[in-house]
Amino acid sequence: MKKRFVETLKSERIIRALAVAALPTLFCFIFFVTHSFTPASMFTSEWNDELFYFKQVEAILHHGYPRGYFGFNESHAISLSFAAWSPVLVWPWVLWGLIFGWTESAPFISNLIIYTIAMFIFGWCTKPSRKQTIWTAIFFLAFYPNLRYILSAMPETIAFSVVIVIYALSISYFNTHKKGTMIAALILGSAAVLMRPYLLLYLLLPAVLFVTERPKGKRFTGALLMLIPVMVSGIFYVLINHFLSAEYFTPLFYTDVITEFLDSGIGGGFRHLASTLYYKGWGFADLIKRAFLVDDSAPGLFFVLYLWIMVVYAVRVIILMCEKKKAKSSDASDSKQRGTYFLVQLHELLAFAAMLFALLTMYKLIEGSKHLLTFMAGALPVLAVTELSSVDEKREKVLKIADIITKISVLTGLLWIFILHRTSDYDFAVPVRSEAQDERAAYWEDVFKDNIVIDETNAPSYDNTVIWMFADVVDDKQINTDWQMLYRLPKGSGISCCYREYFLDDPDQVKSAYIFVTGGGPVEELLVEEGWECIGNDGSMVMYKRK
Repeated sequence: MKKRFVETLKSERIIRALAVAALPTLFCFIFFVTHSFTPASMFTSEWNDELFYFKQVEAILHHGYPRGYFGFNESHAISLSFAAWSPVLVWPWVLWGLIFGWTESAPFISNLIIYTIAMFIFGWCTKPSRKQTIWTAIFFLAFYPNLRYILSAMPETIAFSVVIVIYALSISYFNTHKKGTMIAALILGSAAVLMRPYLLLYLLLPAVLFVTERPKGKRFTGALLMLIPVMVSGIFYVLINHFLSAEYFTPLFYTDVITEFLDSGIGGGFRHLASTLYYKGWGFADLIKRAFLVDDSAPGLFFVLYLWIMVVYAVRVIILMCEKKKAKSSDASDSKQRGTYFLVQLHELLAFAAMLFALLTMYKLIEGSKHLLTFMAGALPVLAVTELSSVDEKREKVLKIADIITKISVLTGLLWIFILHRTSDYDFAVPVRSEAQDERAAYWEDVFKDNIVIDETNAPSYDNTVIWMFADVVDDKQINTDWQMLYRLPKGSGISCCYREYFLDDPDQVKSAYIFVTGGGPVEELLVEEGWECIGNDGSMVMYKRK
């Protein structure tokens, strides 16, 4: 046993798996070296979703669930007090917090460790060659969102990792037929659906693989068996979303393309679908045009890269299909390898196409563009470890050239978008610590500590909830509230993001005990008029408490 363990450590397989696993740390190291080792910080980030994720995890760890309501315009879940996104999405962070604690740097560290583990599993299961390992490294380091999301309090890195591991396990099963890897892929895929519904596309990979690998006479029963995890995970997602998620300002995704078939019949449903695709298609094309003409069109850039990767996969799948027809006899191992290459790339192509259709019919284009990053993050390492090959020696040389050309074309797209055509700091720049922000945060921490007491006897409740007024108008200019200060709220506090009109139109409907807002605007004037008590003012932001 000891001898076998030592041999494993000396093998090229473990060395390459460790090399792949080191990529997240290497990316972070490169960033910190080039930025004078300035630490990253949530307090200077402009991604406000981070606040909700961080404070909800903090509340779960210290109280079991938030003691105030997370929501929008004071919406709240039917049960408990989570925001619009499934709390299952952050379960790896909760596990991390239970073991190591939840601090301001915990999301960054846990993201790095989670991604490192995922990449190690990918390297171990796919057994990349030296060339494939190099391509994996190149693609990983060229895909800048890998770094940006590691150094954030966003759960995208968790989604990236889940997709990559599902592919790794599926490839391993296809090559080894070990049931353990299949079971692990199905469990992880089912959990992924609970996190985000479109990740169902990745649960389908091990499910379909399980069916196709069974004897022909047992495939029907296998298909019925695989419906169980698909249906169970889907049902649980609906239940979690219904009972534990608060209503957002607008629907997170639209289902009218489905309900229209029920309301207007097949003809009406198809007319509505065609109309939706037409108008959303023009919006999609306009954002792509902006990617070439305007520097701040991140959604358009994501669309361009997404479409290009999709085209590359389509070309590779067509080539492999042609080779599959031409190959009459070949070495069994080579045939199995080509089958693996074809299967995973076909799945990538179909997943890309399905998500593009969903984006054009059910998602808001700008917000939905960020979800495409998960698909690209999974597609790049798969592209790195798959190759174009042929049993014919003459075509083999041509296909190797085609393989390199397609990979270089994708790399060119990555470099153009994330290196040569970087857009605004909002989309790409990693936020770093600021002394000025630290001083303001310290001030507000004292204000919150002295004035907010979490009521454990009545929870969740609006008495434990702070309204974060998204923005107000001061001197005819919209000023966004510095919500970053709310990281210092007491553990367990709820946060409800509200538009100014929600309060200005009817101040009597407000139920929360506290309001945090930009000073000097109509909202503050009405708060004073309504008799709210000012408990904090840093010259820019103010905090009011209901008397």
